[in-house]
Amino acid sequence: MALSQQELVDLLSSLSLFADLSRPQLEQVAHKMTEESVPQGQRILRQGFTGTGFDEILYRDNVVRLDKVGLLNYPAICQVYVEDQRRPEMGQERPRIALGAHRTLKEKHAASLQIVLQGVQQSLVVRFRPTEVVRDARSAAAPVYDGPIATRKAFGDTLAWLAGRWPDLVVLDGEVGNSTYTDEVEAVAPERFVELYIAEGCMLGAATGLQALGKTAFAATFGAFWTRAADHIRMGAISRADLRLCGSHAGISIGEDGPSQMALEDLASFRAVNGSTVLYPADGSSTVQLVTSMSDLPGISYMRTTREATPILYPHDEEFPVGGSKTLSATDHDVVTLIGAGITVHTCLAAHDILGGEGISARVLDCYSVKPIDARTIRTALEDTDVLVVVEDHRIEGGLGDAVLDAIAATGPLQGRIVKLAVTDLPGSATPEELRAWAGIDADGIARSVRAALSG
Repeated sequence: MALSQQELVDLLSSLSLFADLSRPQLEQVAHKMTEESVPQGQRILRQGFTGTGFDEILYRDNVVRLDKVGLLNYPAICQVYVEDQRRPEMGQERPRIALGAHRTLKEKHAASLQIVLQGVQQSLVVRFRPTEVVRDARSAAAPVYDGPIATRKAFGDTLAWLAGRWPDLVVLDGEVGNSTYTDEVEAVAPERFVELYIAEGCMLGAATGLQALGKTAFAATFGAFWTRAADHIRMGAISRADLRLCGSHAGISIGEDGPSQMALEDLASFRAVNGSTVLYPADGSSTVQLVTSMSDLPGISYMRTTREATPILYPHDEEFPVGGSKTLSATDHDVVTLIGAGITVHTCLAAHDILGGEGISARVLDCYSVKPIDARTIRTALEDTDVLVVVEDHRIEGGLGDAVLDAIAATGPLQGRIVKLAVTDLPGSATPEELRAWAGIDADGIARSVRAALSG
């Protein structure tokens, strides 16, 4: 004889775990708990409560989620099953008993059930749902720079500043915090810094779990190392996770460390992720603004940062909307547009000066938002100048150049000429300046390509 619905509701109502559920909600939970069918493949928590007679709690999809440390972040338990601890005979499975399936549960195991559920409750980090967080907008001002700064350093500075304002912010790193500058967060908020060592897939999984609990999770490593977590990133997008990732040491501009450390495929990889946002700031001021914006972006967002210090291009209070761009130089008689992002914005500006000395007027665009890209401004530049030269410290496949081509294809007729300057061979180890010259993405290489495009 099964427990009655009323008896099960009374049992549940006596547990503090369900204290904030109404009677109708408890009745709904009890109804689910008395279903006979056992879902397959949904074992989540093995707590091993000594002496209780239970060692597994199973859940029903989309209602309860319990992870390996006993976190509960959904508002109601739908199904709980118990497993007999007696050793089964050879070839037999342990019998499973659905709550309410046998009268003996009421007589023998009601107290044990209460112990199990209370044990789960005691292990909760977040009870039912994430606590609403109130962010403090009155804390210290954002970082301001008056001289060259590496965007990776500005990234760490900004996270440390945000950690003082936003108690929901957590930061993870893959044992390169002294290079990504996430160690600045560890210094000011060690309880919200997680060191995952060289386990990037694990780091991505941990970030996914933290965001599911309502945290604003940032994770950082060298851009080249995110390839190790490609499947986790892809599944994060499928799961609608909100993840904020940073890849430092981008491109051949890292210099002497060599190709094993160079992120040369990351823009292509992250552009291909469903619903992703890809950002590539050129200076400290834009980094501060874009990191702050990332905090509230849905889906997978990725910031690419540069190893070396670069000059400040923008005022500290300049706004950088996602999907926008900045026009750093433009006239009515421009004959070519130079498009860069990150480090190549600076080489484009240097090429602009070289070309200007030769009487060639060049427009310069900073496409800090690689995805979504500012298609309207790019289309206007093509219509005005007829030649676009896209310069990137990345493989020629799938990066900024292809993003520009996609923007042109999506906004009107294919016209004019588009030249892509990027890494096309296997780099070696040399200074950043030597490597950019080798790839043709330094100022002299850009100027040379512009002359060839205009003469041809």
